[in-house]
Amino acid sequence: MNKTVAIVIGVVVTVGIIGGLLSLGGSSDLQSLTEQAASQRDAAPKTETPDFTLQSLEGGAITFADYKGEKPVILDFWATWCPNCRRDMPKLSALYEKYGDQVEVIAVNSRESKSLVSNFVDNLSLKFPVVFDTNGSVAQQYGITYTSTKVFIDKEGIIQDTFPADVTGADFQELLATEEKSPAPLEPQTPQT
Repeated sequence: MNKTVAIVIGVVVTVGIIGGLLSLGGSSDLQSLTEQAASQRDAAPKTETPDFTLQSLEGGAITFADYKGEKPVILDFWATWCPNCRRDMPKLSALYEKYGDQVEVIAVNSRESKSLVSNFVDNLSLKFPVVFDTNGSVAQQYGITYTSTKVFIDKEGIIQDTFPADVTGADFQELLATEEKSPAPLEPQTPQT
């Protein structure tokens, strides 16, 4: 009897799984749903970047508005205790060395001491600017709730994407491609005489 019940339960579960997969309409519909989600993300209104001025590890201050109109920026919200940050920071530094003349990276440290951050940066030989969000106000402005979150901002200061994940060379190239697709600013017209 127990064997029969187990077989019946197995058949019901299998039929349920197959029925659920069939209700999705097959893999082409899954691909369509994925494409729809991507186009909705691309169509989502882009927001202007909140400005901030934070103290840098080097001792000066960095004001985000100074980068507007110059080049795209990737803000990396991180902390030394974050395992994902520890894994991602060396990759991000290598990408910065490759693309730093085209894309700025600013690492926004969340509420840690200068000595702790300085040791971390020195140990990993990080090359990009590091700033201190000592009270978490900048993270709050950007809606950041997790460390290892990247904010991609175009040259005009518009947020293009935000994601909590490691960054790749393809991410840098995508941000640069966004810049190439942006319409060029109109040149002032001089009257002809």
